[in-house]
Amino acid sequence: MTWRHCLGCLTALALLLALTPAHSRADDSLLADERWSESAFGLSLRPPAGSTLYEQTADRAIATFLVDDDMSIRVHFRQAEERVTLDLVRQRAAEQFTFYYPAAVVVEDDVEEIRIADRRGARWYFLVPGDEGQWVAGQAFVMIDPFTVAMFQYESDAHSYERSRRIFEAVLDSVELMPPDELDRQRTALIEAGDAWLAEVDFAAVEGVLPERQFMRVIEGDTDVGYQRIVTEHVENLGEAGVEVRIQARDLVGDGHAYDSQSELFLGEGEQTELWSSVTTLRPKEQPQQPAGLQSREQLQPQHGTEQTWTDTGLRSHNRISVSQEGPTQIESRNWEVPPKAYASQVVAQATPALMAKQAAAGRPPAAMAFYAYHPSAGRLMLRAVRIEPSDDGGWRVYDRPAPDRAEQVFHFDAEGQLIEHHTGDGRVSRPATEDEIRAVWGR
Repeated sequence: MTWRHCLGCLTALALLLALTPAHSRADDSLLADERWSESAFGLSLRPPAGSTLYEQTADRAIATFLVDDDMSIRVHFRQAEERVTLDLVRQRAAEQFTFYYPAAVVVEDDVEEIRIADRRGARWYFLVPGDEGQWVAGQAFVMIDPFTVAMFQYESDAHSYERSRRIFEAVLDSVELMPPDELDRQRTALIEAGDAWLAEVDFAAVEGVLPERQFMRVIEGDTDVGYQRIVTEHVENLGEAGVEVRIQARDLVGDGHAYDSQSELFLGEGEQTELWSSVTTLRPKEQPQQPAGLQSREQLQPQHGTEQTWTDTGLRSHNRISVSQEGPTQIESRNWEVPPKAYASQVVAQATPALMAKQAAAGRPPAAMAFYAYHPSAGRLMLRAVRIEPSDDGGWRVYDRPAPDRAEQVFHFDAEGQLIEHHTGDGRVSRPATEDEIRAVWGR
């Protein structure tokens, strides 16, 4: 960065500091009357007045509120496998942000203690120079429990900073968190319901709702961005008969990069043995070399057209689970004991939305519930929450939150329990299609 750029940053910084509002009680008129809430961590808040809510976005935000096209507030949850402190979370977040944006300048860093939902919180703001003008980013953090942090991420055009910051801080002042004991009671009830439901679901019912052969067309707006081919067969594996689900998928991301994946899920008839494996390859579009950064897989910009591959292999035998994950930079193996209650195999987790829809179509909609299942992206067991509700067209919608820090997926079924469409956690829609339709778009 040149001295001229630095001088420009400092000039804008001086302007922003002059506009920085004093800390005061939030202006209630900046917020909507109706509260937004989520159930996994018992968090609720009042959104900005007149904002548009998006609950399924590619950046894994649980909720995104857009205001007048020049401001956004995103709500994220992040879970760690080891205990973390607010100070450590704040430090790592700031390090990551300045790694992405080395030209960013601190506008204000609240080293003094702030309160979010009457708990200790942290907050900072950065000015970021960009090709299309300067913008401001802010983050605020509050610990949900020793392993989980809620993060509120704010972005705004620099010219709107004074107003947008007041809105952001009003939203933070509106945050409420369910008391931990009440949240624990709700989770326990959901897990008990999940355990009871899983005990009633037998192997034949699971196999019966899995499609023998299905094609899915993945759409974003009016554009085809992927597909799935799903095949289910009764096979023998490791000397045991069972059901195997094979999924071939393609997803386009970014500027034409493609993720191609092959997954196989096997469950033995006795439901004491399961195997799964997946191979995912990122096939890049040729482009100039990009700067390195701490990108997620969804944001990854490949270098010099090289392919990158991830593999995930798991085995459960009775109550023991072993998993091996291999990526471009590391290999990791893990082992767990199956939770004593409410564990679902990969095949059962795959079949759950359809099972719930079939039960609802037969007049027996199951209660809201939660169970533990392996989550490939997280690389560990996560608590998965599902519920079913009637839809306006006489069918059913299954709301499936695969992990507490991930957005809900929504499966829409007709009155007979047949899938109409699947709204994925990244804002895309997947619909049943014919093989000819897939070939017409993708030539394969």
